[in-house]
Amino acid sequence: MKKIALLISLPILVFSLSNFKAIPKESKSIVITSGGAMVTFAGKRNGEISKTTALTTTELFAKYPKDAKIVSFKMVVTTGDKVTELLAKGNKLTSKMRTQIKHTAKGKKIVFSKILVEWREGKPMPAPSISLKLT
Repeated sequence: MKKIALLISLPILVFSLSNFKAIPKESKSIVITSGGAMVTFAGKRNGEISKTTALTTTELFAKYPKDAKIVSFKMVVTTGDKVTELLAKGNKLTSKMRTQIKHTAKGKKIVFSKILVEWREGKPMPAPSISLKLT
């Protein structure tokens, strides 16, 4: 009797512990998910940038999708033990950001993070960060 009860309860236990997920149907349409926007600073997303170019560039640019608009972003610069975080609304660098770049030594990184891009239905969506080393 115990064996029959075990044989009956084992499949029920296995079934209840399983994590079944529905398999979505294949779609032929392109779906842009969070982080799908391509944003650049002076045409770059990562790598190195001359200090002169960084100082003369005044804004972040949403290259893709066409109708994307940058809502806000944060610029982070680390010098020694000090981390400076500055926030901007829109796509233009603030005067404080430009001053910070001016006073940042070559070899240090400037990072643009928490970039929010608005497109489709006006919903702000995050875009990948930009990390550039000053040369």
